Amino acid sequence: MESEVIVDDVEVKNGLSVLTLKSLKENIKIILELPTRIIREAELNISRGASLLLKIASSEFNEAPWKIYAEGVYYMKKTGNGNHTYYISIGGLQLKLLSDTPLDDFEKVKVMTKLYIALK
Repeated sequence: MESEVIVDDVEVKNGLSVLTLKSLKENIKIILELPTRIIREAELNISRGASLLLKIASSEFNEAPWKIYAEGVYYMKKTGNGNHTYYISIGGLQLKLLSDTPLDDFEKVKVMTKLYIALK
């Protein structure tokens, strides 16, 4: 999955930034926890309304063009009330994808699969 996203909200507390992102093409909301220091060192613009590119893949890819690149584990999927939520742990930090329709990229992948996440 590679998607252009817009920063909808940012909460910063105790050195942790919680980004709420919205996909421009699909109806997907993404909630991503990242250390504020990492965001600052990567010089990533996370101001509200900023446009970013998010990539999540089950195989490694070239990290050179990305500002942030990490490994995570897809550990849980929840479905209920017409919502589909997918959870990825990135070294204990959480990335959560919420959609009103199933996301094929995550429906095809088994839980506990290693995923690669990148942001720029």
